[in-house]
Amino acid sequence: MNRLIVPKRTAGPGPLTVQSNVDDAITRLVKYIPAEVISGYTMLSGIVAGVAPPNSPLKEFAGWAVFAIFTGLTPIYLWKVGRPTGVQWWHLPISTVSFVLWAYALGGPFTSAKIFGLAYESWFAALLAGLFSWAIAIVWTPTEPQPSGIPAFPKGGPNA
Repeated sequence: MNRLIVPKRTAGPGPLTVQSNVDDAITRLVKYIPAEVISGYTMLSGIVAGVAPPNSPLKEFAGWAVFAIFTGLTPIYLWKVGRPTGVQWWHLPISTVSFVLWAYALGGPFTSAKIFGLAYESWFAALLAGLFSWAIAIVWTPTEPQPSGIPAFPKGGPNA
């Protein structure tokens, strides 16, 4: 299975053909969640939570640093993975938001922070991550851009 979304073709010049490889909602759901990035984040944030002494002044900083690094790595990783086939630009921000919500659901540094003045609630975090993942996969069916639209990054990258 390709790691990135296969968009539906839009009507354009030439005959329309049936695409058998277009991703359905369930496949999009799985592909929008950056599982490889989340697993790396889970491992490193688990090390911070489990190995760092509880009263260490660096523990909270390290937790937030791991979160920030993996948030930045999410679009870079997906761009690198998708380079051979071309990356649709919209896949990067959707998967980055998905990572942030799943990291929030996992707890980590969020458990000691107040967001919008509210204390961390694991059930609410899991609800947000799940709702976003399902909603974006079901509601939005991506299509290939028209030739005059925003193109995918070329196979060699944006500067190729």
